[in-house]
Amino acid sequence: MKFLLTSAGIKNPSIHNALVGGGDSLYLSYCMQQSELADLLPSLHDLVYVGLSAGSMGMASNIGEEFPHWTPPSGGDSTLGVVDF
Repeated sequence: MKFLLTSAGIKNPSIHNALVGGGDSLYLSYCMQQSELADLLPSLHDLVYVGLSAGSMGMASNIGEEFPHWTPPSGGDSTLGVVDF
């Protein structure tokens, strides 16, 4: 796992030990996209992703237009779409 993360340019390979949660789900999704972690997640089959609050909402395809507190440069309410719920 460490090799996959470092070879993908992730500077902190211990990220596989992180619990992701809190904050704004759109901003979290945006940061994951900008760091290219969003592109890497689907290929990390041995990774267990645990997300709470924003960390879980960011994995869905969108969060609903009524919810966002921050709007990404692309606009809209789209998140990562890793899971279908």
